[in-house]
Amino acid sequence: MLIAPPFMLTTGPVPAYPSVRQALGGPLVYDGNPVFQAFYAGLVDKLGHVMRLTNKPVILQGDALLGLEAAAASLIGPDDPVLTLASGVYGQGFGVWSKRYGAEVLELTVPFDEAIAPELLSARLQARPDIRVVTVCHHDTPSGTLNPVAEIGRIVRAHGAYLIVDAVSSFEKVRSHPHETHEECAHTCHQEQITDQYDVIDDLY
Repeated sequence: MLIAPPFMLTTGPVPAYPSVRQALGGPLVYDGNPVFQAFYAGLVDKLGHVMRLTNKPVILQGDALLGLEAAAASLIGPDDPVLTLASGVYGQGFGVWSKRYGAEVLELTVPFDEAIAPELLSARLQARPDIRVVTVCHHDTPSGTLNPVAEIGRIVRAHGAYLIVDAVSSFEKVRSHPHETHEECAHTCHQEQITDQYDVIDDLY
């Protein structure tokens, strides 16, 4: 008989807290109920505080891929050239959605044990001034690369393009916040990130 490991070291899902499992055993409250609406509004406000946002974050009911595709569908137009920064499989993988929604997808790739150098990004944007959207995975988990999103964000903002950041495994582990790093869209996820940060959970609940 297979036995579940006592401690998970995968990218997700992660074990749930006892209080979460207890709450899941309680009565279900549908989304139109004032009790749920008040809880959701409070949670949105708290998440915005944790992320240091001046606008409201959006909470989606799904795993990390749902939010990443939603970002692509929302920010990439049919006439937009998109530059994907790839320092690992997740950064490279964003090109799948870029191709689905954008006009042309370009890729800036470095070896998967290296981070994206800001000067390489600057050179690529200078060569293609029509690039409208740039995507990057902040921390590419399989390769362990950590991209300098603050520098990337400044370059992309100066170019006049949108920056989409996959911060699924980096948010609150690396002190980087969307407004500070000029990110038009930053995406994180409970299954790989927030559930293993006790200080964040305490702030939210």
